[in-house]
Amino acid sequence: MVLVFHSLSDVPAIFSGIVPFIAQAYFAGKPRWTPEQMPDQSGRTIIITGGNSGIGKECAKILLQRNANVYLACRNQDSAESAIIELRELTGKQAKYLHLDLANLESVKAAAEEFMSKESRLHVLLNNA
Repeated sequence: MVLVFHSLSDVPAIFSGIVPFIAQAYFAGKPRWTPEQMPDQSGRTIIITGGNSGIGKECAKILLQRNANVYLACRNQDSAESAIIELRELTGKQAKYLHLDLANLESVKAAAEEFMSKESRLHVLLNNA
């Protein structure tokens, strides 16, 4: 099936709204913000779920570079500790490990209690897992 439109008045409204939106998102060009523009995060405590790899680890790196107090909330302690070592080598800053298995409600409660015993406030929860 081939759709042929002879003028813009023939184009269904959905195409006139979605196509430009997708084109703008896809061909947006250079980012308008860079991590270097992030203000200092001293005094802010941040938990990143799944912070041991991928986007979570990259966010942790940027936040550590900006002096945030970062917790990596992960299921696997070995991979979290490996990520913490790598982040320390990259940033010179120390992230902390918080055991958290989001599929286990008891683990979630234990992680919350452990965190509250160490910190008085949470400023950002980055739900990455």
